[in-house]
Amino acid sequence: MKNFNKFKIITLFFAICFFCFLFFGSGLAEKRIKKDIDKDGSIDQLLIYDDAGTILQVEIDKDHDNYPERVQLYKDGKLYRINRDTDNDRKTDSIDYIKDQKRICQKRLNPQGNVIQVSLFDKNEHIKLIKKDTVNDQQFDTHYYYKNSVLISSTKDTDHDGKVNVWTVFANQMPVEQKQDKNRDGKIDTLTLFTKGVPTEQKKDTNFDDKFDMVMKFSNGLLKSREKDSDFDGRFDYFAFFDEAGRLLKIREDSDRDGQIDRVSYFKLGKLHKIEFDKDADGYFETAQIYNNPDWSMVLLQDINADKNVDVRSFYLNTILKQKELDDNSDGVIDCIEYYHKRGSIEKLEEMKKGKIVITWFYDDKEVPMRAEEDKNRDGMIDIWYLYDNGVLKVVKEDTNLDGRVDLWEEYDETKTVVKRKRDLDFDGMPDFVDANVIAKTDS
Repeated sequence: MKNFNKFKIITLFFAICFFCFLFFGSGLAEKRIKKDIDKDGSIDQLLIYDDAGTILQVEIDKDHDNYPERVQLYKDGKLYRINRDTDNDRKTDSIDYIKDQKRICQKRLNPQGNVIQVSLFDKNEHIKLIKKDTVNDQQFDTHYYYKNSVLISSTKDTDHDGKVNVWTVFANQMPVEQKQDKNRDGKIDTLTLFTKGVPTEQKKDTNFDDKFDMVMKFSNGLLKSREKDSDFDGRFDYFAFFDEAGRLLKIREDSDRDGQIDRVSYFKLGKLHKIEFDKDADGYFETAQIYNNPDWSMVLLQDINADKNVDVRSFYLNTILKQKELDDNSDGVIDCIEYYHKRGSIEKLEEMKKGKIVITWFYDDKEVPMRAEEDKNRDGMIDIWYLYDNGVLKVVKEDTNLDGRVDLWEEYDETKTVVKRKRDLDFDGMPDFVDANVIAKTDS
C-alpha cells in the first residue's frame, strides 16, 4: 500500500512537470509582440521571436482585415523569405527569396498556387532573368534577359511545344529586331525591324525555302508598302502601296511574270477605283478598268492605238456588258454608243457627230436591225424613221418640213428599191399623193 502511494506521488510529479513544460516551455519557445505602427488603434504588425529572442517572423496587416498581406520569414535572425498577398484575396501570390540581405529570386503564383513567373537577380540585386508561364500549363514559355536591370533580349515558345520560336532583341527597353520560326524547322522565316519600339520593316519566307519572298514596310505603325515574289522565282513581281491611314492605295504587278509591270490597280479610301493594263509590254498602259462609278460595276477604258486618247469605253453591271462608247477616229469625241441585251447582243446603237446623235439603230436579241431613227438636221428631233423586216428595209418615213409630223412614206422591196412613195402635200398628217412613176417603173 505504501509502495502504491509512492508510485502515485511520482506519477503526479511527472504529470505536473510535463504540463509545466508545455505551459511555461511554450511561452519561452515563442514570444509574440503586437504593434500598432500607424497609431490608429488597430494592430497592424505582429513580431514572433524564439525563446532566445531571435526574430522568426513578422506579419504586416495594413488594411486591418485580420489577414497579413506581407509575411517576413527569418532563419537565424536573418530574413530569407517574404510572402505577399498583392491583390488582397487572402492568398499568397508573390514570394521573394533573400540571401545576405539581398533579393535573389521572386516567384509569382496564380490563385491555384502554381508558379507563373520567376524573376532572378544578380549580386547587386539587379534583375537578370524573368521566366513566365503565360498559359498556366506549368511550363515557362517566355524568357526575358536583362543586363544591369535593362532588358536586352527575350525568347518565346508561342505554340508551347517546349521549343523557342521567337527571338527579340531590345535597345532602350524597346524591341529593335525580332526573328521567328513559324514552321518549326529551326530556320528563321520572319524578320521584323523596329524603330523606337514600332515596326518599320518585316521580311517573310512564306514558302519556307530559306529565301525572303515578301517585304513589308511600315510608317507610324501602319503598313506603307508590300512587295512579293508571287511565283518564288527570286524576282519581286507584286508591289502594293498604302495611304497614311494604312488603306490600300496602289498595286503594281507583273501578272505574266516576264519582268515587266503590266497591271496597275488604283484604290480610293481602300476601295478599288481603277485597273490599268499594258497588254503588249511596251510600257504604255492602254487599258484601264474603273470601279468607283456609282452607276456601273466596272468601266473598261481602251486606248487601242496608244495615242493617249480613249478609243473605247465599256460599261458593265454585275460583269455583264451593258453599254459601249467608241471614238473611231481617235479625236477624243464619241462617234458611236452601243447598248446591249443581258445576253450580250447589241440592243441599240447611236451614231454621233460632234457629240450629237445622228441616227439610232434598234436590234432584236439576235442583233438583226428592226428600225432606225435619224435626226437629219441635228436639232435633237427625229426626222426620218427606217423600218425593217428580218433585217431588210421595208419602209422609210420622213418629216421633210421639220414640223414634227411625217409627210413622206417610201416602201422598198428586197433589192432596196422604192416600190411605192406617198406624200402629204398639205402637211396635215395624212398622205394624199402616190408617186405613180415609182410604181410604174417597178412594174416594168
